[in-house]
Amino acid sequence: MINLLKKLKPYNKEEIEEYKGLLEDLENDDNGHYFWYLSGGLDFKPLVYFNETDTNKYQTPTIDFFVYSDYSSNNLKKLKKIYDNEEFEIFEDENTKIEITQMVPLYYYEKDELKEINSKNKNFHHSMTKQVINKPQFYFMMIEIESNYFDNEYFPILFANMENLELKKIFKKENIKFDYICGIGDGCRGGGAVYCVNEDYKKFLDVMNTKKFWITDHSEQDSFEEIQNLYRASYGQAKLYEIKEKKE
Repeated sequence: MINLLKKLKPYNKEEIEEYKGLLEDLENDDNGHYFWYLSGGLDFKPLVYFNETDTNKYQTPTIDFFVYSDYSSNNLKKLKKIYDNEEFEIFEDENTKIEITQMVPLYYYEKDELKEINSKNKNFHHSMTKQVINKPQFYFMMIEIESNYFDNEYFPILFANMENLELKKIFKKENIKFDYICGIGDGCRGGGAVYCVNEDYKKFLDVMNTKKFWITDHSEQDSFEEIQNLYRASYGQAKLYEIKEKKE
């Protein structure tokens, strides 16, 4: 992941040094275990429920880095408001406080490249957005969570303002593989998605590691084997699965 992060560039020149400092801090902590939340919006529950305490309990890899992707215009407006107004305290209740401690807008594609991609995918999903990649293309965020469950922890997130399959193209090019993919935020239940990422999970297997895990509240797939019922996560019927061929 660190190699991709080094290729991303801040939009604002005054944030170049800040971003370099963030990369230096991350470089020694990257062991290659990543979590991708497809169409996740601003649902930060996975950070709370897939912290090191829980992954140890599930006997699954400890997550080094979280990636979110969502290309809806409503979500983009929320992120811009947070950044522009410095409204970094994004959630608090009696058990948990979530705050963004650093937030840097970034880009991967140059202007001409971006224009060409969006032109080829014009009106991909016109009810949500007219572009598969929005500007800013990415936000790098450092999230601090104070919880009565695991005290204080910091979580690095790369938030992509782009359609899932467009982001997957970058991951394939940069040879990035994920241990976990989450499909809980997918809009198909409410009629807001072009396709269901959970039913079409095989589209994402080529950017997953050999041992792979999927989080969903959809019906179990034939090749999914249940690891954990996420009863604490207030995700309804959500479960953590390992993807592997079941024995006859």
